[in-house]
Amino acid sequence: MIQKNSNIPLHHQVKGLIAEQIERGDYKVGDMLPPEFTLAEELGVSRNTIRQALLALVNEGRLFRERGKGTFVAEKTLNRGVPVLTGFHEYVKGIGQTPTSEFVSVTLTKSTPHIRHLLAVKSREKIVHIHRYVGIDGDRVGVHEIYLPKKIWEKINAPPETMENQSLYTLLKTRCGVELAYGDETIYVRGATAGERAELSIAQKGMVFIVSRLLYDQDDEPVCYADNIYHPEKFKYYIKYKKV
Repeated sequence: MIQKNSNIPLHHQVKGLIAEQIERGDYKVGDMLPPEFTLAEELGVSRNTIRQALLALVNEGRLFRERGKGTFVAEKTLNRGVPVLTGFHEYVKGIGQTPTSEFVSVTLTKSTPHIRHLLAVKSREKIVHIHRYVGIDGDRVGVHEIYLPKKIWEKINAPPETMENQSLYTLLKTRCGVELAYGDETIYVRGATAGERAELSIAQKGMVFIVSRLLYDQDDEPVCYADNIYHPEKFKYYIKYKKV
């Protein structure tokens, strides 16, 4: 309950209480919350306090508003904070949810000149292309197109089916001895392809959210490139800035 004598601001307490109710399932995805005046009366606080709490939850993607209708519970989204060099599995576990990954295919290819250039692969060398689905709490949220130099993949030396639901970053470290040092990242939105619409259940003419990442080891050698393709309503990207 709300503690009016606490050092924690009232709107923070209200925000936490509503977030707990959502997690417990008291409010489910798509449910409309009671009006502000009802919540204010139930919790014994002002409408302004309720408004501040709801706005904070909207900004975090936990709630959404429809003009003239009310405030509703939003679908869970994957929120990434930067700059942090973590893989999908590490991040999702870090926010208290369960990550999943499913290898759809692993192929040996020459790939495109652009990707070959990024990975510094010689003209006659092949590249391993991994196509996998990723999910959160059983809900598929994205498709990862991962590219590795063949020599890196051979060091992993494990059948793809044994690597499902495992962190690729961990495999690179434990099986290849690769210590990831830093990465270059590009973020953009584009129209979804027919294949992406089918795999991610996106509407016709829908969009996808892309996070492209090129990873380097401590010797400044490129070791992995990935186009991480996410459902636009299930992925949220935030950045925390510090003044310097």
